[in-house]
Amino acid sequence: MILIVGGLGQGKSAFASQCRKEEISGGRPGRTAAVFNGRKGKPEQAFAAGTVLHLEAVILRLMREGEDAAAWSDRLLCENPGAIVTADEIGCGIVPADPLEREYRETYGRICQRLAAASARVYRVVCGLPQQIK
Repeated sequence: MILIVGGLGQGKSAFASQCRKEEISGGRPGRTAAVFNGRKGKPEQAFAAGTVLHLEAVILRLMREGEDAAAWSDRLLCENPGAIVTADEIGCGIVPADPLEREYRETYGRICQRLAAASARVYRVVCGLPQQIK
């Protein structure tokens, strides 16, 4: 897995696309060009996608629907270890008053930690510039 983190609008999706093209052109078996968008797609579609965009959105949707977001992320790791995943950084602002929003930030942070630990590479993208941090 490759995890790409950064703020909103910093170029994570473009960098993920570039990484996916390199993976596919490198002839690595089992790689797919399919893209899952966490803002729109059904969560189970992520398990077969080559690129998973907007991890933060799918985690929030799962939690709002009463689903176990941590179990979903564990399944993503098991079933799609070759995915390229983008994740917005969300924990640097004001602590929300809403209990669900606080729980979401905590859960999402822990999920990102697990994905980063399991990833072969982790990048942070700022102003379109990727920096490898693992």
